[in-house]
Amino acid sequence: MFHLPATRRREVIVDAGGVALSGALAVPAGAVGAVVFAHGSGSSRHSPRNLAVAELLEDAHLATLLFEEPGTLETVARLARDWFLEHLGG
Repeated sequence: MFHLPATRRREVIVDAGGVALSGALAVPAGAVGAVVFAHGSGSSRHSPRNLAVAELLEDAHLATLLFEEPGTLETVARLARDWFLEHLGG
């Protein structure tokens, strides 16, 4: 499976509602949006499966952020829930 060269994926820290999340960011030319991966236990931003999904999204001009820190999945789930409730009503 082909993966983005290291020069196109860089390490970043993102402020997500006051929580600093580290990850590997890839922004393809002409990106129209971004997808943030929340890794569960036993997964990582280096897993072939996650990289394959990221590559598919990047081929569709979506940036990807791949952040495997403990508690990340729970934090992202809470932030996503709050965003949906605020923007979609609930």
